[in-house]
Amino acid sequence: DFGDGGTDIGSSVNYAYATSGNFVVTLIVTNSCGSDTDKYNVTVYGLPTANFSYAATCATEPVVFTDLSAGASSWFWDFGDGGTSIAQNPSYTYGVNGTFNTKLTAKNSNGCSDTITKAVSLTSSPIVTIKSTDESCPGISNGSATANVSGGVTPFSYFWNTGSASASLSNLPAGNYYVFVTDNNG
Repeated sequence: DFGDGGTDIGSSVNYAYATSGNFVVTLIVTNSCGSDTDKYNVTVYGLPTANFSYAATCATEPVVFTDLSAGASSWFWDFGDGGTSIAQNPSYTYGVNGTFNTKLTAKNSNGCSDTITKAVSLTSSPIVTIKSTDESCPGISNGSATANVSGGVTPFSYFWNTGSASASLSNLPAGNYYVFVTDNNG
């Protein structure tokens, strides 16, 4: 009798408790001369629950990991590219684009552990090139500028020094124009 309603017969028995707690295990040994009973106190410790969130931006910027584990007192992070950490809430820079299987192993003070793996996808920062057409004659205001973006994650947001929020400007007089482009990762 394992103290939680479970029983088994045999000379060598393995038993898995469904819950943590303190249990009184009763061992009954029987042979042709009779039987003997002994009782043992067994403490089953609960598992921590590993979980985390992360704020990913671009491959060249730090990813901030936030531990959301329950019942953990130590942490081991495997970032999926050879990098590791034992901090509870680490920041880590991957440095390259890709998807990385990031694993957190959370351990409690009794040595019990739980592991979770999440895919962290990183992209490059947006790279902007501007294609422009000068005005055909001074004072005609028929110049144009178009921001072309590679890398990053769509959709893109544009902010020109003219106040425009589109990818292209037209009917421009001669002058200097610049644009700030932000991708979906911010």
